[in-house]
Formats: sequence, structure tokens, C-alpha cells
Amino acid sequence: MQESLNAALAELRTRLGPDMNTWSWGRLHHATFEPAVGALADPQLRAQITVGPLQTPGSASSPRAQAYRSSDFAVISGASVRMVMDVGAWDDSVFINTPGQSDDPMSAHYRDLFPLWAAGAYVPLRFSRAAVEHDAEIIIQLVPGT
Repeated sequence: MQESLNAALAELRTRLGPDMNTWSWGRLHHATFEPAVGALADPQLRAQITVGPLQTPGSASSPRAQAYRSSDFAVISGASVRMVMDVGAWDDSVFINTPGQSDDPMSAHYRDLFPLWAAGAYVPLRFSRAAVEHDAEIIIQLVPGT
């Protein structure tokens, strides 16, 4: 056991430095979102569509479960969407989706929820017409063609 502990401490010193007071799980455990198509994109577009890294808590057997690679502790799976539904007052429901609400990498909403997701925070999930209209930033009207 002593050999195992010494080996673990040596690895941690290599990865996190000599001062144990600065060690934290988040310095090792981080999430990055890179769409599969990023491998085909030019470097500029690849940088635009990649989000992260950010420190995240959790492991495969903890709340906010996230599995990670043992070689670098990078998150490789976990819930990208979380919801807390209030069935008695639907407009009080909350959710988080990462990295953002838009699939357009040029939109301000492409990566806006990622820091909140990493921190375990939520945003309102509105249901009633009045609440949706009140919180709407823009409205897109789709009209069928002739």
C-alpha cells in the first residue's frame, strides 16, 4: 500500500505541482466539446466549433456523473442535458443544455450555456405562452412555401 500511495503522490506532483494546497479534481477533470465534424474542418472553423475546456466535478459514480479517460481525465461521456420539472408550476421548471441553445457556431448562443453546465447551474424552462413570449429574445416565423 505504501508503494501504491507513493506512486500516486508522485504522479499528482507531476500533474499538479508540488504544493498539495493547490491540488483540485477540477484541475485534472475537464470537459471539451468538439463535434465529430471538427476533424474535417479547417483550423479556424475547428477552433470556432470547439468549446472548452472547463473544469467539471464528478465521476462515473457521483452526482452529475461524467466518465473520463484515465490517461488525461478528460470527460468522455455524461449528461449534456439536465432538467428539473415542476409539474405544479411548469414555468418554474429549469434545465441546462451544453454547450448552448444554438447549433450555429457564429451565434452568441452556441456556447453560452457551457460555463453554467460545468458549474451545475440551470436556466429557466418556460412553458406557458405568456412566459415564453416574455423571455423571448427573437421570434422566427416559418411560413410554408406555395
